[in-house]
Amino acid sequence: MDMVDHPNDFYLQIFRLPVLKYCKLSFGKNYQLESIPMATNQYSSIEHLIIRCSIQPNVLYRFLSYDPQLCRLSCQSFVGYGDASTDIIILPNNVTHVSLDLYHIDFDLLELLIKYFCHKIQVLHISDNASSEHLNAQRWRQLILNHLPYLRIFDIQFVYSIVFINAQLIYDSLVNQFNSQF
Repeated sequence: MDMVDHPNDFYLQIFRLPVLKYCKLSFGKNYQLESIPMATNQYSSIEHLIIRCSIQPNVLYRFLSYDPQLCRLSCQSFVGYGDASTDIIILPNNVTHVSLDLYHIDFDLLELLIKYFCHKIQVLHISDNASSEHLNAQRWRQLILNHLPYLRIFDIQFVYSIVFINAQLIYDSLVNQFNSQF
């Protein structure tokens, strides 16, 4: 596809397609999706949405407002820098499968997203680039037990580089906390 001059118009046109069930938005690696207005009376039939470029929580929230039929969501660059504020409104949803590659997302923001958009989730895949904050097994345990009653698969991948041996010991001890059943 050629360059899109007005991406917001493009997104809104996609959401207007009445029979579209699967949508994969792929842009350049450093491309960041722009915000769109909240949905009012226009909704999409998309059930499976893959976003292959940077997206911030407030932009994702607006995308989800158009998509009450969404079952599967994958964000391959979910970034938390910049304006991550959002007014949370619980949206009706059927999301059962979520895959997020996290970049600079603090746990509080991730927790809000999961609580308000993913309460029916069955499969959760998280990939993180070394935020030790996301290695808090007790916090994950509480989130899962209190807000994810349907969760069957919880898959977390952490990528980190060790410069000092003490850092490796700290990360190993945090990772080992996940070896127990919830």
